[in-house]
Amino acid sequence: RRQILKALMGLFAGEPNGKKFRIALEEMGGIPKKFEKLGLSMVNEPPLSELILNAAQLHLKDDILYRSPRESYDMGKEVERMRYVKNQEAAAACLGGTDNIGASKSNDDVLVTQERSQAVIEWQELRNEERKQKQTRNTIHSDEETEKEDIEQEHTSTIDAAPSISVISSS
Repeated sequence: RRQILKALMGLFAGEPNGKKFRIALEEMGGIPKKFEKLGLSMVNEPPLSELILNAAQLHLKDDILYRSPRESYDMGKEVERMRYVKNQEAAAACLGGTDNIGASKSNDDVLVTQERSQAVIEWQELRNEERKQKQTRNTIHSDEETEKEDIEQEHTSTIDAAPSISVISSS
């Protein structure tokens, strides 16, 4: 029972209410365990094929059920083409009507690119600010080191200029 239903799970993928149909198939797969748990027999239950057809008729529109695979494929291609054209127009509108690099991207791609660009700009500004602060610290640190070295040199030169005193020890 589950193997048969598993083979049907891919049917009507991408169609409106296709998920509801798959949920109904899952529920059908669990019926024998439910009946067994309740101690009931499945003798008077309708056959699996009838349950599948009922679920399809309940959850899917008739035009979807009566379409041939070729018609479904052609219709899907047309919907995809319309989305592409719509996204091209939206991208051109976002880019000021110009037909440049971003025009081949979808509207969502353009928005993501703009968000990424803004994030990159913010990151670059942050890095520049950190670099400036580091340079300022280095300049201050460098000035302090220079003062310290000057003081040490003055101190050393004072010690060198002082007269030396020798201690003579007698033994």
